[in-house]
Amino acid sequence: MRNEEARLRGVFAERKRRGFVRECHGDLHARNVALRASEPVAFDALEFDEDLRTTDVTSDVAFLVMDLDERGRADLGRRFLDGWLARTGGYAGLAVLRHGVVYRALVRAMVDRIRSEQEPGARDTAARYLSIAKRWSERSFPRWLAITHGFSGSGKTTASTRVVETTDAIRVRSDVERKRHFGLAPEARSGSAPGGGIYAPEATVATFARLAAKRPSNSSAPASSPAATATRAKPPRRPRPPTRHRRPPALRRTEIGSDPIS
Repeated sequence: MRNEEARLRGVFAERKRRGFVRECHGDLHARNVALRASEPVAFDALEFDEDLRTTDVTSDVAFLVMDLDERGRADLGRRFLDGWLARTGGYAGLAVLRHGVVYRALVRAMVDRIRSEQEPGARDTAARYLSIAKRWSERSFPRWLAITHGFSGSGKTTASTRVVETTDAIRVRSDVERKRHFGLAPEARSGSAPGGGIYAPEATVATFARLAAKRPSNSSAPASSPAATATRAKPPRRPRPPTRHRRPPALRRTEIGSDPIS
């Protein structure tokens, strides 16, 4: 853990300078999330201690990713991470994701080990957290690129969501990045006609430049996070075919190396 912190010292310093280290929830695990009117709501933040709740924003995300993994729902953890990335564009934070998962797992293991003195069952939970910390600290992430393409409504998002839930793929969706470029939320409607507004040719060039900037490579892919990208992209101004002729999306996967993480 100390070696990892030393390796990431410069990364954390730069993220702090850019405002990504700030007051967060501080205790974002599954027991502190409730459904209210069918919407998940986080509660019981560490309001009593500013130092404890001041952290890298990715560490807060890593806490829930880790806790869902411990509960046997790693798929939900991946969906949560995917949704957070789509909402915030915080892909640079993937560089510190593994550190956050391991750190949070070790903290929870320590807490449950203390609890086990009064609650014997907590010892088993502590062991599971330690197992997660060990697995994440030792794992490597093969680097590959998968590109989905197809007509609107053909199922690209649905198909790539299954990939997200079952692998360590990091999804970058062209529609989301296009809207982000224009300051729109992922679910917002742009009101643009085909070939105009945010779908104008120059906007498409800018969108694909954003996608290219997120591609995994030896220099840009975070060494402590999954370096796989599933890109949702479609050619500009392609007409939508009649429903009876609609084809399923295509998925192409290209291996670009597999470097173990030291």
